[in-house]
Amino acid sequence: MLEDQPFVPGDDGDLECREFEVDDIKVVHHPKSGIPTQVHAFGDFKRHPAHHSSWSAPEPDAQPWCPFKSRLEFDIAEITLKVALNNAQTDRLLDICRHCAQKSENFTFQNHRDIRAKWDAASQRVTGFTKDVVSIPFTDKSWDFDVYYCDLWGWATDLLHDPYLFPHFHFDAQHLSKFNGQSFEQFVDEPFTAQNFWDAQVCTIHGNVPCVVILNFDALCSHSCRLMQSPLPSFCMLTRQIIQFWYCERVPCHGTISQLTH
Repeated sequence: MLEDQPFVPGDDGDLECREFEVDDIKVVHHPKSGIPTQVHAFGDFKRHPAHHSSWSAPEPDAQPWCPFKSRLEFDIAEITLKVALNNAQTDRLLDICRHCAQKSENFTFQNHRDIRAKWDAASQRVTGFTKDVVSIPFTDKSWDFDVYYCDLWGWATDLLHDPYLFPHFHFDAQHLSKFNGQSFEQFVDEPFTAQNFWDAQVCTIHGNVPCVVILNFDALCSHSCRLMQSPLPSFCMLTRQIIQFWYCERVPCHGTISQLTH
């Protein structure tokens, strides 16, 4: 719920008395964070990596396609995965690639087993999926379903250990408010700006913050999966990440944790 919070000069410590413009954004960090309150012009307000973090950008990976032997082989393997080619189609695609490959790169794939071996090698770098069979009795018959799931803590740890994603986590709760010409009105744009997160951090030991996972079942995706008779996925997201990264195709900030095969 939005709260009308009038601004009192001097109540924010390091924030100097000043005149505010309509739609100015005030960011009040949780007292335990040690970060002073800030006011931004509406057009200038945007998310940044936490300014108090000692993080510095890592050197670009010269070979981000590893363990594939080249960028070309990764691109081909990615296509076979995205379009769900069967084994015969994959072998045919590789036949074409061998005829088109440039001599500057060695194209070593011979069949689908070579690609599978590389995907298996790559999967060892992150928390993998586990398959179980769930039996559901219905009428006079028992129906077996393949369920694939991922360990949530292992998945979250993978994200926290990623040097490219870590600076975009906000571990301390925040209060955001926008100046309406007379007072600052509180609003919520990220989970960690909600009052419940603020209250939860009050109860924690100094230096500790809660790490919350959101589980989401996409109704639209469910309908499409039923029409196509494909697996029904559930999704999970870390609330400490900025929402814009949850749906970024290039950044694995969200993950499918279970699939129910018909």
